[in-house]
Amino acid sequence: MNWKTEKRILLVEDNAKGEFFKDYLSEIQGLNVDWSVDVDDAWGLANTHDYDLFILDVMMPLSDDSILYKDQQRYNLKNEFGMFTGLLLLIKLQLEIGCKRDFKTILFTARGQQQVDIELESLKVGVTYDHFVSKADEPIKLYRTIETVLR
Repeated sequence: MNWKTEKRILLVEDNAKGEFFKDYLSEIQGLNVDWSVDVDDAWGLANTHDYDLFILDVMMPLSDDSILYKDQQRYNLKNEFGMFTGLLLLIKLQLEIGCKRDFKTILFTARGQQQVDIELESLKVGVTYDHFVSKADEPIKLYRTIETVLR
């Protein structure tokens, strides 16, 4: 059996870089990758498919009618650059899906310097993730991280 085709991945990224990484991972590396551009769509996909890995953009827009809006008010996960929407989604995934099945998580951000803020906020609310990757890194680094996490 080939781990690349057995494992299912959901990439949650709200801009064109997401499409670039999805194409690279699926077409060049042969991984089974779905792509979602917002947290509400991602939540729907997470409830209809058994993903082995979530790659979550840490900072994405959040509308007032989002399923995570109340969670943002409760947890207040943000820094001077904006909301940590990916962490909100991870909280929801771990609380509501993590009790049913195991999955891995890679946090993905354009602002590598925020890693400490993200680590502190995730500790504060009790969520864990497997790896942290900067979008500035080459796509091969994301692939190698996925390979490490899923093998």
